[in-house]
Formats: sequence, C-alpha cells, structure tokens
Amino acid sequence: MHDSGDKGGLILFDLDNFKRVNDILGHPEGDRALQRFAHCLTKIFRREDFIARIGGDEFVVFMRGAEDPSKIAPKIQQLMDLFWTEFRHEMENCQFSVSAGIAILPLHGDSYQALYLKADQALYYAKNHGKFQFCFYDDQIFHQVP
Repeated sequence: MHDSGDKGGLILFDLDNFKRVNDILGHPEGDRALQRFAHCLTKIFRREDFIARIGGDEFVVFMRGAEDPSKIAPKIQQLMDLFWTEFRHEMENCQFSVSAGIAILPLHGDSYQALYLKADQALYYAKNHGKFQFCFYDDQIFHQVP
C-alpha cells in the first residue's frame, strides 16, 4: 500500500444495529439498506477514493491524498448528514446508525493491516461512546498497536 509519496485516510464504517433492521423490517429490507448505504458512500466520496464493502455491514473508504483530519472529517460529516436523511425511518424504528474509525497513512502505519487495526480501534471507541459518530485514531488514547 505504501509508496514514499502515498498519503491518505483509511475510514472504516460499521452499520450500528444492522441486525435489528433484518429482524424488525426483514432481510430484503436489510439488503436494500446495504445497497442504499453503498450508494451514499459513492455520492459523498470522490471518484479517486477507494470504496468497498469488506463484509457483513462493514465498509471501507481510502481517501487518497487526504492525510489531514480537517479534509477527512467534513466528508464523514456529510455522510452522517446524508445517512440521517436517507435512513430516518430505520433510525427511529431500529436504532440504526453508522459509526466510523479513521487512521492516517503514513502517520498511523504504512500497510493496510496496520491502518485497519488502528481504524478498527477508533471505530469501536466511537461505537462504545454513543454510536452515530466518528473517531480518529490517536496513539495517546489507544496505546499504539504494533
């Protein structure tokens, strides 16, 4: 992943309480929710960004060239705002939301695995502190992952 000029932000998204969408609204509606969320990602992020579903209700975005949190945070906030608009019904009926964790290349690592581990720690911090929010990895909070 890392070349001497590479910079970027790896963002992990997790759909909070997704199982409740399936349980309350049915699996076909859960499948549509995943598709709708993927569409939200493509509306907010740039063409040059890498967007993928990595399993279940987890998605990843790599914002190429974006190493400054002040460039990444507004994009994530735009996504959260769009999510609120697109999923209001599910949010009210199923406590459905989205949380995100972010790690920066090269600051937090120079491989996908290193960035993923740190973004995952930040994601679970966001989830454990109220959900429907995002958190940047911070070595002082998370005590460096090797």
